[in-house]
Amino acid sequence: MVDQAREANLMARKAAEEQQRKLLAEKQDNRQREMARKEIERRMAEEIHRQKTEQDKRERELLRICETSEELKDLERQLKIAYINKERAAQHQEALLIRKLENDREQAIEEKMEYDRQDEIRHQIEKENERRQNLIAQKAVLQKQMLEMEVSSFSRLFFLDRPG
Repeated sequence: MVDQAREANLMARKAAEEQQRKLLAEKQDNRQREMARKEIERRMAEEIHRQKTEQDKRERELLRICETSEELKDLERQLKIAYINKERAAQHQEALLIRKLENDREQAIEEKMEYDRQDEIRHQIEKENERRQNLIAQKAVLQKQMLEMEVSSFSRLFFLDRPG
């Protein structure tokens, strides 16, 4: 029994030692990964700094070349002139479009006014024709009445003049 207890105690110590070794190995792996990560970050920061420095150097060189090159200055002037001309052309096109739209609007107004004028003339002609038709009808009624009166008068005269 004592042997079993010793053996169990020994096994527990071995398991604990094994656990300690695993934890220690894990800590070492973590430390090495952290150091590797920091080294990669340091190298990346150095590379970014180097690239930024090179980019700044290239930009300063380009600026120096641009400022000292007469040919580039001439090209820059020509480019500015081209932009100005392009803007003027765009403004001219815009003015033409505005003028065309205004002319179209005025034409539409004139056409509407002419349509309204023609419609009013048609309306007046219709009213005049209706008035004439009424006058003709009234004249026919009056003529009929006058004829009836003449016939009546004639009949009275004719019948009165006869001995009877």
